[in-house]
Amino acid sequence: MTARRDRVVGAGAPARKRDPGAAAPARKHGPDADGSALKRDPGAGVSTRAPAARGATLADWTRATLAELGIAPKRRRGQNFLVDRNLRDAILDDAAVGGDDVVLEVGGGLGVLSGELARRARFLHVVEIEPRLADYLAGVLPAGKARVWRRDALELDAALLEPRPTRIVANLPYAVAQTFLVASLTAFPEVRHWFVMVQLEVAERLAAPPGTRLRGTASALVQAACDVRIERKLPPDVFLPRPRVWSALLRLERVRPPLDERAVRLVRAGFAHRRKPLANALSRAGVVGAADRARVRDALAALGYPPDARAEALAADAWRRLADKLAGAGPERQRGGPRAASSGAASATGEGAGRGGTRQGLDGSDHPGA
Repeated sequence: MTARRDRVVGAGAPARKRDPGAAAPARKHGPDADGSALKRDPGAGVSTRAPAARGATLADWTRATLAELGIAPKRRRGQNFLVDRNLRDAILDDAAVGGDDVVLEVGGGLGVLSGELARRARFLHVVEIEPRLADYLAGVLPAGKARVWRRDALELDAALLEPRPTRIVANLPYAVAQTFLVASLTAFPEVRHWFVMVQLEVAERLAAPPGTRLRGTASALVQAACDVRIERKLPPDVFLPRPRVWSALLRLERVRPPLDERAVRLVRAGFAHRRKPLANALSRAGVVGAADRARVRDALAALGYPPDARAEALAADAWRRLADKLAGAGPERQRGGPRAASSGAASATGEGAGRGGTRQGLDGSDHPGA
């Protein structure tokens, strides 16, 4: 594995060796050539250029700052900036970040959440893929309290983050939200709490109870490790630009270890053929042999399910017990071989396809350096 030579944002010393995986160094912000000085926007929580007019809204400030940085939000990256100050404050309060927490934020944007998270937490890691936003955050976040990583969240090498994150609080980019959340269960074992904004559809899928249409691979993997709760639904007009869909605040609380590789393999195989009885689905996927179908049906019955139950019927922790009962059933083979447990859901959800390269990312694929 080769380390990338991204620069550490916020380090400030131009001659020092940079840690791998971080973004560009902090810039000293001072008066511009036209004499306009940096001021603190009370709504943003970080030092920013003052809105053009007194009393300007957070939306006005966001438009002006993006224009100044020459940034047009990219829909393909799911970039939607939070512009409701009251909601921002409610999110920070509900996230309940304390002085002992190390927070990971994915998609820092203009720092509307970042500045206050850095103030409340012991330390803040911010992942931001847009170079100009990463450099901007470097200049406004407090020195010694935050580090900005200029990286695709799915290409992040979790081992580089020190101190280790204990909470994830973020307005997650739509393009990576589900895949990142599933992968983070194993990539960040010290994280106990997640409080994130995601598409409403993603939130409903992750919170879907057994036996429902939205139940899928991601539901089973997340609920196997966490209690999942939708806190509130958010209309499009609290973001800039306005997304075409509603969003939701989602809370995850870790209550159990994530599924191991054997159980992840069963989940993936079961939902790959979700219309079939689970015994047939596992056999069709090559996870168990044709002769083991009766054993699967017996195991389901022992767990309190009908022998012909489908994957969506199983409660999250039932997959762990099913894997134990089927230990030794064979042949356990899949096309291309099984991937790591932390990456199985990423593949099954259809997000975060690998691009080839040298660094192990959160989606389980190897990625090239930026």
